[in-house]
Amino acid sequence: WRQPFFATDPMGWWSGPAARLGLELAREHKPSAIFVTMSPFTAAIAGIELKRATKLPLVLDLRDPWAFFAEVRDWRASQVAGSPDGPEIPVLDGSAAIFAQTFGTMLEDQPARRRRFVVEKPVAFADGDARLIVLPADDFRVTVCVDFAPPVGAQFFTAGVDAGGYLADVAPARTFGYLHEVEALLAAGLARGGSLDNALVFAPEGPLTPLRWPNEVVRHKALDLIGDLALLGARPQGEFISIKSGHRLHAVATRALRAASPQPAVLG
Repeated sequence: WRQPFFATDPMGWWSGPAARLGLELAREHKPSAIFVTMSPFTAAIAGIELKRATKLPLVLDLRDPWAFFAEVRDWRASQVAGSPDGPEIPVLDGSAAIFAQTFGTMLEDQPARRRRFVVEKPVAFADGDARLIVLPADDFRVTVCVDFAPPVGAQFFTAGVDAGGYLADVAPARTFGYLHEVEALLAAGLARGGSLDNALVFAPEGPLTPLRWPNEVVRHKALDLIGDLALLGARPQGEFISIKSGHRLHAVATRALRAASPQPAVLG
């Protein structure tokens, strides 16, 4: 299979290192298949390169798994046990809205006190031109800045993560990508489950379906950040300022934050 090079997300440079690391892991653990979940679409490029090197079957999942984790850690749920009754968590419409609405009807009050991960001092993390700045605060707040290729461009979003605001302003934001990326994947026989019903796709002239907000892309990146912060193991108490950051930098940050403060505070 041959495919001309196509531009991916702004952090596309990491596909090569990711594929090399995946090859090392494949040689060590000898998997029977490669499974890639995304966005960003650079993850698909890493998966394709790994498939070429290993000759293993490749499954590309265009759904955004962070929509589920963001909902679990949104504002109220602190102890959640999930057991899908099917082979996988469904993509739905590419956002967390349906998860949010459903969970809102299922939560039960418990006598246990709620845990919070309290940010005690400012700290910053960097990866290339991406930054994640973490500050002490009275509650949980996210501020996100992105700068993608046209027609998306630069966008900004800031909000406190509480029940009403999350459900109305963050959860419905859909996962997104560019038409040329989708076309390249489809030409390779991949991403067959993706459609305009479960992703926001941008052509050169603009989105192929109506936007839910003019800055829906950055709102979805806020959803990604909230989902990634589930790795802290408790509801965050702090302000998280993201400048072009993604899952990779969020993973580094949460690992460092947990190492510096391994026991979340227990608050009433």
